[in-house]
Amino acid sequence: MQIMFDSGSTQSFINKEVLNRTIHFPINYKKHYYLLADGNTTFEVIGTVKIFVEFNHIKTNIVVGVVNSLCTDCILGMNYITKYKVNLNNQQRQVQVHTPFKTLRIPMVEQSTKTKIKTCLLKSDRSNPSQEKRLPLISTVFYNNKKKEQNHENKLSMLTSISEHHIKTLLIHLHDLPQSHELKQILIKYHSLFDTSRTTMAQTSIPHVICTSDNPPISSKPYPQTLEKQNATFEIIQQMIRNKQIRASNSQYASPILLIKKRDGSYRFIVDYRKLNQITIQDKFPLPNLEQTIQMVGGHEYYSTLDLRSGYFQIPIREEDKHKTAFVTTHGLYEFNVLAQGLKNSPPSFQRIMSNLLLPCKKFSLVYLDDILIYSNSFQQHLDHLNQVLAILNKHQFQLNPHKCELARTTIDYLGHTISNQGIKPLQERIQKIL
Repeated sequence: MQIMFDSGSTQSFINKEVLNRTIHFPINYKKHYYLLADGNTTFEVIGTVKIFVEFNHIKTNIVVGVVNSLCTDCILGMNYITKYKVNLNNQQRQVQVHTPFKTLRIPMVEQSTKTKIKTCLLKSDRSNPSQEKRLPLISTVFYNNKKKEQNHENKLSMLTSISEHHIKTLLIHLHDLPQSHELKQILIKYHSLFDTSRTTMAQTSIPHVICTSDNPPISSKPYPQTLEKQNATFEIIQQMIRNKQIRASNSQYASPILLIKKRDGSYRFIVDYRKLNQITIQDKFPLPNLEQTIQMVGGHEYYSTLDLRSGYFQIPIREEDKHKTAFVTTHGLYEFNVLAQGLKNSPPSFQRIMSNLLLPCKKFSLVYLDDILIYSNSFQQHLDHLNQVLAILNKHQFQLNPHKCELARTTIDYLGHTISNQGIKPLQERIQKIL
């Protein structure tokens, strides 16, 4: 997203088209008008909405006006600048944003000096030499600037929220500069796959199905929780509602939930679906036989692994089966819009969807649930294979976890094995554990 800080604007604004591409709070539709700097021209704001703006993994928030036409994606005006004590340091070409956690320093994006502005002839007039004549000037409200050329090397922050550090990490092992540049162009092309600032639901024609035959609905009472866990449950539920992963439910089904504390102090949210699983008909779609399959992928020159971010949560559930996923808490009854962990047929259902999507790439890829392996005999061939896989994932609006992806490696670790052109062997750490 391209953001412009404007100290001449009392309020902040966002383009409605850009807003529609994000997960956001409901818009408070109420038309009102603002005056531009000329004091005469007005422009229409169709409503307001609270948005989150993330810089370097630090979230800030502000209420913005929603407009149908804007010269950029988002304008942060004085209400934001004052709230976060923003300093526009033109000498150092950076913007300083002060949050309760830290002071953020964001480099300014250099704009191209060549811009194209769409114009049209409103009125023609002729002026003789040496004759002065006054012509009426029609006030310009907004224009959309189109860059004639765009240097991707300097515009990464405009293309995606994935940081330059992440891209460098994915490319750091490539010492051949032309190879590094070619792979970089593919990452830029499919930048939305690596954008972890938002949550998405994959667009697939095969949703998850829960077949319970004619069995009556199952239900349980909520498990007792400490006050700390009740508060944590409430926060997790609100986050999942904002992400559109769950919704309020009127279902006759009700499965209890558990919170398991992780090493970092946060909680893992688990629904106890044991009763539901007992009446669910088993999905017979097979998972790949790893030992047999992996033996076939050794001996190639280049490998990439892709990890789907929160893989299950990207898969939609069939509308008529959503009520069966209902879970009960002290805060109410909710049901999943996306595939939940703990459901009996989650693995085979997920495998079916991914295997069908990547069927055109079967000759050079292996998919095991949310882990994808791509293998090729040359670098150029690998770029082509990688491009094909990313194109399919991008078309169906999947998300990848950039921290767990490895690209164009000659040796790679995949599902407990080290794979290279020398063949397959168990991971060294597993051998040491056995010894």
